[in-house]
Amino acid sequence: MKLKPNRLGFHWQGRNNQGVSKWTGSLTPLKWVGTIFSIYGPIAGVGGLAALAYLLINHSWTAPALPLMLVGLIHGVLFTGIGQWALSMRRNILRLSTAEEVSVTYGVDTRAVHELAAQRNIRPRIILNDEPYFDPTEFVDAF
Repeated sequence: MKLKPNRLGFHWQGRNNQGVSKWTGSLTPLKWVGTIFSIYGPIAGVGGLAALAYLLINHSWTAPALPLMLVGLIHGVLFTGIGQWALSMRRNILRLSTAEEVSVTYGVDTRAVHELAAQRNIRPRIILNDEPYFDPTEFVDAF
């Protein structure tokens, strides 16, 4: 079995000269990271809140529950945020279309899509693996 490292990650490569973000990788890690982190984050946050409740009830801020509270609350916020960002990024990319998909949708050739995008100053929303992805709703009035 040959390992394909491009399928194991999702990495930002910067912006092109138009200011469009360039990414490499696959959407699969976004789904898995988003799902796992969105489950773990709230669990850790609830654990941090439980430790906070314990500290408040016992009026003892030197108890061993203090580090548990801090780690739980920090993990809750960070992991939930990263998970939700990953799922949101995946949803946004899935609603976009390549020039080939736009050409099939509107029944024109790919070159016409690129020419129209240049004429109307329609920039791709993201460039994923050197493939520009456009918002198909921007082409509705054009065809």
